[in-house]
Amino acid sequence: SQFEEIFLINNSGKVAVSTNIEREGKDNSDFIFYPQELTAPYIQFPFLLETQNMPAFDETDGASAFILIPLSEEDGQFIGAIGGKVDIAALHEILNEKTGLGSTGHAYLVNWDYALLVGTSFYETPPEDLRPVQSTGIDTAIQQASGVAGNYTSLSGKRVVGIYRWLPDLEIVLA
Repeated sequence: SQFEEIFLINNSGKVAVSTNIEREGKDNSDFIFYPQELTAPYIQFPFLLETQNMPAFDETDGASAFILIPLSEEDGQFIGAIGGKVDIAALHEILNEKTGLGSTGHAYLVNWDYALLVGTSFYETPPEDLRPVQSTGIDTAIQQASGVAGNYTSLSGKRVVGIYRWLPDLEIVLA
């Protein structure tokens, strides 16, 4: 199965039913639910950084992404969402492979708020005070919402050849 968990969440952010009984009845309005913004299917990747708009994830959900699909009455009134929890360990493995990147290459995903989402092979253990992931290439990809390539200063301060691709459907950068 692709999903670790499937759940139904009401319009106030409370889990009504879930394949994980421990989640039932919990209020997740801060974590995975923004009813005023949930007008289309939504994906939330795990964050290694708290951002202003997204609180830290539950410890047990650290390697998971959440997919929410809004549910509405016939008149369009929002009544909740059906959601799924997906383990993204396979995505980490793909991004952490060195195939084609040489011995020093790295691949990772960064969101519009410069939070590192996945692909952390350059950290054996991510530091507790992980800062926003910024570089000239990432800045350009986010600001121009396009792909860019060139010589850049890496996250570690070294000059590198970098390719940064903006993924508009997910609003993230593949770096």
